[in-house]
Amino acid sequence: MKAICGYCGKEFEMLTGAYNRAMKNGMRVFCSRKHSGLARRVKRSKKEKKELKRIYDSQYRVVNADKLRNKKQEYFKKDYSAHPRKYRNWRKRKQKWQNEYCRQPEYRKWKKEYDRSYRAKKYYGPMADAFLAWLDLKNFIDNRFAKQQNELTNKSQKRKRSCQRQTPKQNLSSLLRA
Repeated sequence: MKAICGYCGKEFEMLTGAYNRAMKNGMRVFCSRKHSGLARRVKRSKKEKKELKRIYDSQYRVVNADKLRNKKQEYFKKDYSAHPRKYRNWRKRKQKWQNEYCRQPEYRKWKKEYDRSYRAKKYYGPMADAFLAWLDLKNFIDNRFAKQQNELTNKSQKRKRSCQRQTPKQNLSSLLRA
């Protein structure tokens, strides 16, 4: 039987049973496998393809996060042992920037709080929050007491004050009389 290709529009010979089966199932007929494949292609622009790929990649990273992390760790271990000089040079290049970053007041503030909570979790485990609350209370009380006594907790200032207390003060009036 003669049929018309669904891709190129040319007339070609086809078995009647195959044609009837295709029409019954609502399928199109093609003159060759090549035209069949070309007709199934979805015509998308490069921009659409890139966007679809980006969406697919982001979903893949979420689903396979552990697998990807393990692969990266294995690669790094192999590469680090094979090329230590490469990583040494990389660290040297980054060192200057890292030092500047660590000197920033925001970082120092964050680091102080981070270290405090890290040590609390390390030494007190599930009771870390209670320990931090107790530490805050203790510091508040100590500072309040120091203000009442008009005394600071700085070591050098404490030493200076204790030294002043130990040396006898001369009376101004006795100096003026002489």
